[in-house]
This record gives sequence, structure tokens and C-alpha cells, in this order.
Amino acid sequence: MEENIGTGSGSVNRETNSVKDAASPKPNLEDFMTKSDGSLNVYNWVKLPEWDSFWARIFGTVYVFTKDNEILNTPHFDVYGSREDWDGIEQKGRYPLQVRFLKMQRVRLDKILIVLDQADVPKNRETASAKTAVQLAFMWMGKLLGDMGESNPYPESFNSANNQIEKRTDTAADNPQIELLEPMGGLGKVELIKALRAEVSHSINLFASLRKNSLFHFKNELMLYPSDMAAIKSLQESNFWLGQQLNNYRLEAEAQQSVNP
Repeated sequence: MEENIGTGSGSVNRETNSVKDAASPKPNLEDFMTKSDGSLNVYNWVKLPEWDSFWARIFGTVYVFTKDNEILNTPHFDVYGSREDWDGIEQKGRYPLQVRFLKMQRVRLDKILIVLDQADVPKNRETASAKTAVQLAFMWMGKLLGDMGESNPYPESFNSANNQIEKRTDTAADNPQIELLEPMGGLGKVELIKALRAEVSHSINLFASLRKNSLFHFKNELMLYPSDMAAIKSLQESNFWLGQQLNNYRLEAEAQQSVNP
């Protein structure tokens, strides 16, 4: 499925997040894209009323941030540029686009954790290790948010003077609008593990796209934090363990076939 809300004629491969550039004329969006003195805003986001996605102009280049948390460089200026019903979106902090990306990714990981807890997922070393790796990726993304200056959402977790425990942030329950690539319900046991692997791979590819696209002005400063690398490593390890579970299923099927040829 290709996300095409607000994107241009360039095609987008969801598996690899590769983007084919499309030439576009200058947009009629100056009122939102410039400051009162006429200079460019460092970050400025705009959207149309019917969109779940938005456009962000970052140091003179416009990108599309889709509802599926993908960042594309194919804004469709020739279709939408002349519209006069644009809305501006307020941003806060030094890295607003990256913060939004990480928070949405954490919600998706929380949804993966919910699936791994389902009764039809076997409870063994492989799936437990896969779950632990996803939990670690979730937490490392939280650490990366802190590296970018986001406030600690759990200040009382270090305070032994009380028994207060703050609610976890970026959860699936609080963000039902953020969906996985495909519904996980009703899948067979093998298909479910494959779907989980595809979802984890999608998260890895999204992180990779941040590195290979010259998108962020602070890329070298921001995206080389150890916490970023640790999150990617944890996601990859989760996929390793899910692959081991697929092998378990194969061995089980072969053993059953040898008993009942």
C-alpha cells in the first residue's frame, strides 16, 4: 500500500522507504513558510483540513510527513500548492520533527508488544527475547528523546520519598489512530510471526531513511547518539529472535511429518 496523501508523483516503496524525486513548481505557501521579516522559518509545518499528514519546510526544503510516520521528499506542489486553506501547526523544541517521529515509533512498538503478549504467541525463549529487544528499543528511543532535550516524563521514578509511579508515555491505548502495517488478528501462527518481523523491519527501515536522506540539519549532531544506535540494534535483535521462532515452527512441522508421513 502506498501512502499518497500530499505526496507527489514519485513512487514510494514501503518496504525500503525508497523515494523517487519529482520536480515541482514553487508552492504558494509563503505566508506559512516565512517569518514576518521575510526570512525562512527553520521549522514550519502546514497541512490541509482533510490531511492526516503534513508538510514541513526545513532549511528551505519541503518534506512530507505521512500519517504512517514516513518522511518523503515528494510534496505535490502542482496539485496542492495553490490551495488557500492551509493551516499552520505549532512546534516546540529544537527537534520537533524528530520528536514526533520517535513518539510515533514508540507507539508502534507498544502495539507490537501487545501482539507478542497474545495467547496464540508461544511463550518461549525466542519470543521472550524478541519482546525484551522491542522493550529495549522503546526505552532507547525514550533516551534519545531525552538527548534531544525532551523533559523526563517520570521525575518521581527517582524519588524514594513517595510511592508515586507515573503512567507510561507513548502507549497504544493513548494513540489508537496510529496503526501497524497490517491487522494482526486472525493470522495463523506462522503468518503472525512473519507479520511481526515485517513491522519491526519497517521501523528499522524508517530509522535508516533518516540516516541516508540529507533531511536533518542537525543530523550529525543528533542521529549519532549511542541511544540511536542502541535502538536500531535492539530492533534488529528482535527480528533475529522472531526468525528463530519461525525456524522452531519449521522443525516442529518436520517432526510431525516424520511421525505421520
